Amino acid sequence: MKTILCALVATGALAVQDTAPPVITLSLASKHAFDQDCAAHSCPKKNAGGYKSVTCEVDATKAECPLPTCAAYDHHDGVLTCSMYTEAVNVNNQVIPAAKAKGIPFTRNLRAEFLLRYDAVDAAGNDADQVSFTFIFHDPVPPTLKTEFGSVTATQALRSTSIALNSATRTEAEACSQGGTTAPCTWTIKGDSTANDDYDGDVTANIRVSLTAPKAGATAFATQAAANLKVDTRQLGDWTFVTKVHDNAGIFGYENGLEQDNVFTQTVTTTVSDNTKPTITSDDWNLAKGYNDHQSTLECGVDTYVEAHANCWDKRDQWDTATAKYLVKRTAVANTFVTSPSTYPANTKTIDAAASETTDYKVTYTCSDSSSNAATPTVRTITVQDTTDPVVTMKGQHTVENSAGTDASHAGKTDFENGAAGKLNISKLRTQVGCTDECDTSPTIVSTLHFGGDCTGALVGGDGNLDNFPEYTAGDYSVKYVCSDGNAGDVRTARKHQQCRKIQNVDHTKPTITILGQDSMTLEATHTGNYVDDGAVCSDQVDGVISQNVEVSGDVVNLSKAGAYDITYNCKDSAGNSAPTLHRSVTVKQTTCPTCVLNDAPATAAPLLHEASFPYTDAGAVCSDLIDGIVTTVPTSDVNVEQTGTYTVTYRAKNSVPLWNDDAACRGTANSYFRTVKVVDTLKPIIQLKYNSVEVARSAVLDTGIPDSQTGVAAANPAASGLTLMAEQATGSANAWVLAAAASAVTGLALLGLSSRAATATSVPV
Repeated sequence: MKTILCALVATGALAVQDTAPPVITLSLASKHAFDQDCAAHSCPKKNAGGYKSVTCEVDATKAECPLPTCAAYDHHDGVLTCSMYTEAVNVNNQVIPAAKAKGIPFTRNLRAEFLLRYDAVDAAGNDADQVSFTFIFHDPVPPTLKTEFGSVTATQALRSTSIALNSATRTEAEACSQGGTTAPCTWTIKGDSTANDDYDGDVTANIRVSLTAPKAGATAFATQAAANLKVDTRQLGDWTFVTKVHDNAGIFGYENGLEQDNVFTQTVTTTVSDNTKPTITSDDWNLAKGYNDHQSTLECGVDTYVEAHANCWDKRDQWDTATAKYLVKRTAVANTFVTSPSTYPANTKTIDAAASETTDYKVTYTCSDSSSNAATPTVRTITVQDTTDPVVTMKGQHTVENSAGTDASHAGKTDFENGAAGKLNISKLRTQVGCTDECDTSPTIVSTLHFGGDCTGALVGGDGNLDNFPEYTAGDYSVKYVCSDGNAGDVRTARKHQQCRKIQNVDHTKPTITILGQDSMTLEATHTGNYVDDGAVCSDQVDGVISQNVEVSGDVVNLSKAGAYDITYNCKDSAGNSAPTLHRSVTVKQTTCPTCVLNDAPATAAPLLHEASFPYTDAGAVCSDLIDGIVTTVPTSDVNVEQTGTYTVTYRAKNSVPLWNDDAACRGTANSYFRTVKVVDTLKPIIQLKYNSVEVARSAVLDTGIPDSQTGVAAANPAASGLTLMAEQATGSANAWVLAAAASAVTGLALLGLSSRAATATSVPV
């Protein structure tokens, strides 16, 4: 970036007479106006000699930093030509003697100050007052610095920079990791920084460095060779490195706006932290194998474990600068026994093999450094072994006879057959055994139940649990007692011994018969179907269900014959044990009553209508019984055809038991059967007139009466057929009329007359 020239104009005196000299005027372009540029850059208005001046950057072009323009004016001659010459005042901080000043030509690529002089002469030979102007070429750019922390290029606008480095991005920030193996906690700054300046070139000799430790003052700036900067990385915190370099600009420099050497400063802050975990080792520890190398197996009851301890190594905490050695630091040993038994206290230094089971123990070592970095725990494995087998001792009979089922009364019962209801005592069978071991004070006994008497058969129930004993299945079984010391079930460490107890399950129990259905039943007599017995089932505690062995005997039940029948049931199991005999009693009874069907029964419940004075003949009913078939029907009737009104005809029948159809003892509901008859008079009376024994008039005749409800035939009126009225035969006696009417009824003619009649005929005029 280039600096802009500033210009000032010097003004001479004006001549007012012909002898007055010309006037010289100097000017610069407007963009290089003195007030603007000098105000912005604080450039001096006058040089040391008191001349007006302008300052430009070295190597500024004519466009960037133009020369002043000169104009001379004469009141008589007008515009004149200016003449200019230069003198070197100071070149690169060297003052030029006056004798040599005009010999150094004006140039833009030097840090220098040049004096420019302007003259003019008019036609009369009058010299104008000389005008002088100073041009200064300065150097405002600081050098470029390259250190082991990085390379930074400076510009005029960027006079210094600060770079922050930390442990996340710089390995040199980790404590005790930079000095190698000889001095791991001492980090020596390389001192190989270089600097270069656009004008002066290599200015490495101008580099000065300083170091500030955590919570301490900064060291004085010194050359790289003399500084000897070393960082003790055991001191955690921020370490600050400051590197400065300047060029040789001198009065032509622009540091802090003053005429001084340009300086570039690099500040680097590194946070030293301790993130490295310590490590754990021991003289007898083999990390590759992962166990105590020189003593990994102890014999139970013989050997005693002695803790060998372990060392905790940390680069920062254990490095001794004075001796340049690591100091031994023991761990705070935490002997944690991860596996059984859990009764060992924490931090114990000894494993007592005599009191332990066959197992592996794990001793865990842990430690942390002063920065609370925890080491990866290290584990030592100790195996305690037991090479002596335990001994199993059975108590009681080695061969046990058990009565299959719940029969506890058989001869020869054993001590083990005293469980509930005479069953095998599983609890006693499980506990009547002991086991001893020289090392293990509480060895484990596992009992399993097997098919067969020698403990080699398959496990009963799949898992051999003694509770699976098949109490009701005869045969030979066996119980195997296996004693294990140490960790039972661990084939690698546990030692075992076994014994076998034989069990003979013998069938002494009788089977049991259960009659299906009712053992006493009453059946209704019938001609349809046959008696089918429900049968019986037979079960045995040993054989299970043996219904196929049931024998049925006794009476053959005849359902069409009332009476008492007895059926007998017997059963034997495979051992020849007979079940108690059971009986079923079957009684066949006739409890149904006869049923009747009325002949010509009306479709509705309305009474049967019958014309009065006509004979009534009942249609009757048919009665039958399920067993006896058709039985005699006994009707009762009080129908009086000569008296109108409602009458009931009742029908009854009985079977051979005997039960009537309306008997209260009938099976189901007793039934009554009857027919209702209503006697009505629907024919009109007839009037006949005679004169001299000759019929002269007769009233209208109703041909028929109502239809009979039973036959559907209407009663015919005999007068309708022209028969002689019974009145003509009257003897004058009212009783004779009635008798005649009764006689006529036999012929089918109903005479309707007065209830009484005169003794003599009445003469009727014609």
